[in-house]
Amino acid sequence: MKKSKLAIILASLTLALMLNGCVEKSDSEFSQVDGVSNSNTTEIAATRIIHSVEKPKEEIKSMSVYAKSEFNFIEGMVGTITTYTSAEKDENDEFMWDDGHIFAVEVFDGKNYYYLFEPQRVQLGTIEYKIFKDKDNIVRIITDLVTQAGITDHIYEFKYDTKTSKGKFCENIFHSFDNINELKTSK
Repeated sequence: MKKSKLAIILASLTLALMLNGCVEKSDSEFSQVDGVSNSNTTEIAATRIIHSVEKPKEEIKSMSVYAKSEFNFIEGMVGTITTYTSAEKDENDEFMWDDGHIFAVEVFDGKNYYYLFEPQRVQLGTIEYKIFKDKDNIVRIITDLVTQAGITDHIYEFKYDTKTSKGKFCENIFHSFDNINELKTSK
């Protein structure tokens, strides 16, 4: 059941990326495009380019690692993705969750940092990620921002310019549900 659900989500996200592409826009141009909404659902096709920075953000240094994974960006380039949280840990190394914490998602390619989710407060929720390569060997990352009041799915595609040896992520907000009342979760 879970595999077929993930396959449907991945196929939908891939279609959304193919239709929208990865076109550089300024922050002011990052907006809803062709949005379809009803009372609590918005399907969004928007793009934001995330360029690398050479140093980690200062806010990250005082945060705890919530999740961390290593993966191959492109041939010969191994990187990590790390989700940080401001939630403190107890003496048993367990998180002490409160109503809200600051979260951040950082990708490190071995020399540069990319902030897929800038440090920001998440009320009654978490942010999770999934990493995969599609049939064209393109690295994609899906993040799920899940709170008790809403769910937002983002998909990121890694683009690498061999001429400049620089990479970037193209972000698309795939789907957003607002004003929800969470009934059950598997975790």
